[in-house]
Amino acid sequence: MTDMSSKDIEKWGMARRIALIATIVAWVIFWVSFFIYKVWSPAWGPAGSPARVAWEYAYCWGCTLPWAVYWMLEFARHPQWLGPPGRYTGEEKVPVWSPYTVTSIAIFGAIFCVAAVGEFIRVDLQALSIAAASAYFGSIAVFFGCIIGQAIARTWFVPWVGGGSVGLVDLLAWAVMDASIWAYASVIFFRFYHGKPEWPRWKRLLVVMLLAEPVHQLFWFLRYWVVAPYEAALGNVILDWTTYWNISWILVLIGYIIGAAAYEGRARAFRRT
Repeated sequence: MTDMSSKDIEKWGMARRIALIATIVAWVIFWVSFFIYKVWSPAWGPAGSPARVAWEYAYCWGCTLPWAVYWMLEFARHPQWLGPPGRYTGEEKVPVWSPYTVTSIAIFGAIFCVAAVGEFIRVDLQALSIAAASAYFGSIAVFFGCIIGQAIARTWFVPWVGGGSVGLVDLLAWAVMDASIWAYASVIFFRFYHGKPEWPRWKRLLVVMLLAEPVHQLFWFLRYWVVAPYEAALGNVILDWTTYWNISWILVLIGYIIGAAAYEGRARAFRRT
């Protein structure tokens, strides 16, 4: 990080520490409350009840948002990750909000929006596209592009929620949760795949899948247990695992491979010029 002053390093370090502390405190409070108050119990009402919506907001906004901020700050610490593949020389200062980052958000947001059509045939094309983007663009573009693409897709042509301000807030809540998964997964990919070129590709992909995919699945399944009583939550988990998630992880792996190939190809092209 030779392009950052000691003041910049101290500032980013402090921001990361604050985000990490906020994440730990939020998760501890959530899990203690989850078991003390038995969130899975029918006592909290049916799926979509005001009490369950409040628990969902506590989970998505309170826990997964600081988690996402921490991993985006971690990503931003590495200037070689912030620009186009292969472009960084170790001398220039790379801004976090560069034209490349903003353009990447727009491109991926559009792709992720269109990928929602996979819902019509129960194929998780969004997982494939966001895994590819995590391997190519990185945490910041993936996080904001996911929220933008999801908001457009789910309110226009593949609706998951009702209209109005309440529906939009609910949509944004679980979109933040989804985006936070990939903010983390992208750091894992850049660190253990792009950052370990001496390892064989199969080993790098295996490490990424083992570290990232459990978080992907667990974050979504935890939401099921928050927004519905246990009978409905268990039914949703079984339904998704037998009709959707059973191939979703394969699409994630394919997406990683596509994104990695594109990243490496672009990096090679820059090195030749």
